[in-house]
Amino acid sequence: MARPARRTVLALLPFALLPGLAGAQGAIPLAEAVRLAEARFAAEVIAAELVAGRPHERAPLVYALRLLTPEGAVIALRLDAADGAFLEAEGRGLARARRR
Repeated sequence: MARPARRTVLALLPFALLPGLAGAQGAIPLAEAVRLAEARFAAEVIAAELVAGRPHERAPLVYALRLLTPEGAVIALRLDAADGAFLEAEGRGLARARRR
């Protein structure tokens, strides 16, 4: 059976609207952040944005991603934009979606 066409929608903040974030030096490409997230979880990235890190994250820039699992659950991830390290993951079905 043919696999349905993949329909990923990425909602990106206009970087020009975020002072200090335009031209994010040292950030991994968004495509790499998506690849890391989908490699770790059996889910598809449906939204992504580059945001300022929270004080406790000790990362100036963070990719905030939303993933949709095959069961329809939404997982929220935060990745360090500098190196792709996973900072936070939450959502229903998180444990089931985690790839071993």
